[in-house]
Amino acid sequence: MLSQDPEAGLAYLQSVAAVHVLQTQQSLNEFQTLPRAWRDVFDLSDLALRLTPGEAQDLLDDLSAVLARYRRADETAATPEGAERVNLILHLLPEPGLPAGPAADGSAQEAPGDDGGACPARETP
Repeated sequence: MLSQDPEAGLAYLQSVAAVHVLQTQQSLNEFQTLPRAWRDVFDLSDLALRLTPGEAQDLLDDLSAVLARYRRADETAATPEGAERVNLILHLLPEPGLPAGPAADGSAQEAPGDDGGACPARETP
């Protein structure tokens, strides 16, 4: 879609991002009313990685394979007791405005605030 009509494709992606923000905010607004088990698995995290486009595609393929194990083709069939519908929002985005590759002196450049790990927003028991 982006290659055929870049403006329409970008407008579509911007609307998808807006929906994701809205869904996230709605979940945060209801956080205190969630059962403890759902609060314990609630997660907002980010992880900065240095990937080539090929590695990014491999990562997406691997994640798709994992997620396929949890998808149920027929939402009414064999749903485990206690299962609720959840939204998993996954964004794989190049960081805007950051230089790519090593610094001029050959050392790796870290993104501001990049500790190399996830920043989970989980409530601890």
